[in-house]
Amino acid sequence: MNKKAIILLILAIIILFLLLKLDLSINNIENIEKEELESRLRLAGDWLLNMQKNNGDMEYEYFPLKNEYSKERNIIRHTASIWGFGLLYQYTKDKKYSNALEKGINFILNSYYIEEDDFAYIKFNDETNIGSAGFLILAMLNSENPDKYKNEIEKLKNFIIKQQRSDGSFETYYLKEKNDSNYFPGEALLALINLYEYDKNEEYLEILDKALPYYKNYFIENPNVEMITWHSQAYS
Repeated sequence: MNKKAIILLILAIIILFLLLKLDLSINNIENIEKEELESRLRLAGDWLLNMQKNNGDMEYEYFPLKNEYSKERNIIRHTASIWGFGLLYQYTKDKKYSNALEKGINFILNSYYIEEDDFAYIKFNDETNIGSAGFLILAMLNSENPDKYKNEIEKLKNFIIKQQRSDGSFETYYLKEKNDSNYFPGEALLALINLYEYDKNEEYLEILDKALPYYKNYFIENPNVEMITWHSQAYS
């Protein structure tokens, strides 16, 4: 047997092993108890709590082999993590997640939140976008008392709507000329549909209806994984 045949055989064995393992994992899902799933959810939530600093800021990455935290920051993932605390609180009603959510929201408001006329945005490293505004809205909506943030939600919502073009697309960045992101429109639209579920303002449905034809055609012509997660949630 030549070298090429040996390599192909090894690859075939590896693929077979992975397929069998995947099949076993799928079949085993039915046997997982709700308590076990909730336990894993809380473990993930507690890990996220450990990544939050006392002032509400979040560590971005941790390297266990070096026992070091990354010096990098990503404002989108930061605000999304805070929203994660809100989802954990809504599911578990555990106050520790609500407290972490409030700390995280207050840190963002005190550090990066800027109001301008009747709208507001998150500015980080001289850049602002509709995605971070959307995630902060989602975080506030999942707090114990969303009305506490009524003014901030209103202005962040106005910012997202202001960025929509006449063709339904969004100018995803503000204050800086950059190519539009494929991620941010879906994140912003998800915030608006959650706002609709909260206060039943049909203006938000009009924004989504206006955006759908554009992004549907855009995805057909430019298929990409970035749009799938957030747009699918917004329109589901």
